[in-house]
Amino acid sequence: TTETAETTEETQTTEPTQSDDTQNDETAQDTNAAQDSDATAEQSDAEAKIAELYIATFERAPDEAGLKYWVEQHEKHGMSIDDIAKSFFDQKETQELYKDSDTEAFVDSVYEHVLDRKPDEKGKEYWAGELEKGHITKDKFILAVLNAAKEHEGDHKHLKDKTEVGLEFVQEKLNDPLLAKEIIKQYKELGDKEAVKEALHELVEQHKAKMKEKMGDKMGDKLDDKLEFDKDALEELKELAHKKHQEHKDKGEDKKDDAEQKKDDAEQKKDDAEQSGSSEQSGSSEQSGSSEQSGSSEQSGSSEQSGSSEQSGSSEQSSHSSSSGNGGHSMNSRSLSFEDHSDYIFNDDFSAYTADESDAINTDDSVELITLNDIFDVDMM
Repeated sequence: TTETAETTEETQTTEPTQSDDTQNDETAQDTNAAQDSDATAEQSDAEAKIAELYIATFERAPDEAGLKYWVEQHEKHGMSIDDIAKSFFDQKETQELYKDSDTEAFVDSVYEHVLDRKPDEKGKEYWAGELEKGHITKDKFILAVLNAAKEHEGDHKHLKDKTEVGLEFVQEKLNDPLLAKEIIKQYKELGDKEAVKEALHELVEQHKAKMKEKMGDKMGDKLDDKLEFDKDALEELKELAHKKHQEHKDKGEDKKDDAEQKKDDAEQKKDDAEQSGSSEQSGSSEQSGSSEQSGSSEQSGSSEQSGSSEQSGSSEQSSHSSSSGNGGHSMNSRSLSFEDHSDYIFNDDFSAYTADESDAINTDDSVELITLNDIFDVDMM
């Protein structure tokens, strides 16, 4: 019993569970997917390199069958890119393209085919010297220009876009050499890869529709292999490419106009916000000024009132002082006519003095005042 239990326990431990199998399967799938992705990347890189070489050497897009063949030679049979470049240069098509050209003319032609521009004088002189001295062969010179172009941003982009146009020809499963030349010619003329790609696709769809009308749907997928293009098709491609290019320009201008309009709107909004802030600040300043002015006016009024009060008090004080200076009595005396007392002058405080004593008051001399009590012999208080 013990042995059975131990065996059972060992079996349960060593046998993989269903969960382990699932995890292993998922790991294997991930590994395979990663390998497939790497293989696709390598294949795309090989296609791009050979497509570049096609366009540089033959001045045309690669045909589908030809590119497929050379990619297989490179990947399955180990043929190097240098060997493929030499094989390309030995082709009759290439020899016709560069025939009867001296060294400098050859350098010019390669630059025109690869980069669509002439070399600078120093570069031209250098490469011509290297070719004449045998330091580099003509087939490797084409490859050298391709590699050197990748060190310069403008040349690299131009080469990459042109290669993309060439690969579009392959994607459409086309093999017509005249059409292959025409799409590269249109790209060089317009510099608009999307316009040329769209034009090529539209042209292919139009020709497929025409063939279906003639042959029906029985051809199925084999229809691509039967597509044929004549000189009229080349003219159609040119017209379509120019039409697409103009549409792109119009869209670009519309986008530019939209961007400029958005910029103007943003600036206007900013100006409005600044103006609004300035107005609020101005209103606040005016209100503050008004408050200050009001406070100043109130202060002024208060000051005036205070001044008036002070002045009044001062006048009263002055009057009182004047009175004090005259024995404490006001100078504003009035003559009162009382029966039997017409010789007295009476003040507001009911004090009095005789008319004969007025000169003494004016000279600030001491005056002995007489009260009403003295005059009338009555108690007036």
